[in-house]
Amino acid sequence: MCKPGCRHDKRIMIHILTSPFAVLFKKKKKKKSIPNATPPITYANPHGDIERHLKDAWLLAGNAVKSQPQLLVCILPNTGVPLYANIKRVSDTIIGIPTQCVQKSHTMNPKKQYCANVCLKINVKLGGMNSFLSPQQTPFLTERPTILFGADVSHPPPGDNTRPSIASLVGSMDAKAARYAATVRVQTARTETIADLGGMVVELLKTFYQTVSFSPRSLFSLPHWNSDQFFSILLEFYLIFIFSFFLIVRLKTRADSVLSRRCLGGPVCRSTPI
Repeated sequence: MCKPGCRHDKRIMIHILTSPFAVLFKKKKKKKSIPNATPPITYANPHGDIERHLKDAWLLAGNAVKSQPQLLVCILPNTGVPLYANIKRVSDTIIGIPTQCVQKSHTMNPKKQYCANVCLKINVKLGGMNSFLSPQQTPFLTERPTILFGADVSHPPPGDNTRPSIASLVGSMDAKAARYAATVRVQTARTETIADLGGMVVELLKTFYQTVSFSPRSLFSLPHWNSDQFFSILLEFYLIFIFSFFLIVRLKTRADSVLSRRCLGGPVCRSTPI
């Protein structure tokens, strides 16, 4: 097997970063404040145990800086989908650390635009915002605490009667509608309505409160259907479950003066088909 760095080396090089721009801006080290410009590096076989390799790299980085790593940057030897999917599965569901994959060919002769695109992705994965509308353009979001919902249901391909449908719901977590939290459910195949919409809405409303420390006063929903029939069904689900949640909150937190004051008056629900 070739030594690390050899042009024939087909292994993954995994950079564990405690600073998101440590590698991409290493040449600008004098101009940027980089806490760790030389992060730990490890090599792995792309055909081996990806889960074990990523865990080992995560532990190596954490032990090196005595803190939780923020990001895994994986330099891949090819554009194979299975390798990429396996890395994302392990990082998202097992390790719980965001990952940024880049192709080895781009690291040999990086272009400024490519580096800029990678930085935009890393910025979002670390909680940053790349763009947002000004408050003057979105008064319905900034005038009062507001959560913006978006829903979708993905179905298996035609003829597939074994796999379920996937229902997803996202909710905005700030006044600029730039950060979102998501929740996902598995449900019966070919079902357009979201079976556990109530539980998903409650989950996102709780996340909203935990994020901004107060309850939303307005709720906007953006269903993905154009059909009047589906819109009516979804609107009915939203109204029932959302108002049920706020009723429960008011009953259970009446003794808590802070929460009860924020729930007084009830929410304003609006639903806009797109």
